Amino acid sequence: MHTSSWFRRTPDAARLSNPERPGTGTSRVAGWGFSLVEVTMALGIFAFAILSVLGLLSVALNTSKETQIDSSLTRMALT
Repeated sequence: MHTSSWFRRTPDAARLSNPERPGTGTSRVAGWGFSLVEVTMALGIFAFAILSVLGLLSVALNTSKETQIDSSLTRMALT
């Protein structure tokens, strides 16, 4: 079974030379992923956006209900 060289966890397979700095022997796997701070910040921004949308949704529903009542009162006044 063939696996790509970055997937195998052997020291020789994980060490690849950096094209910008030949001979450095940096690991290709070591730099991948997000830090805990980045994930926490992203989740905070996402939660803020969702809560803002939910807050605006309740305002929109109240406004729609008031508009329906005003429209009904106007129709009753004209008849």
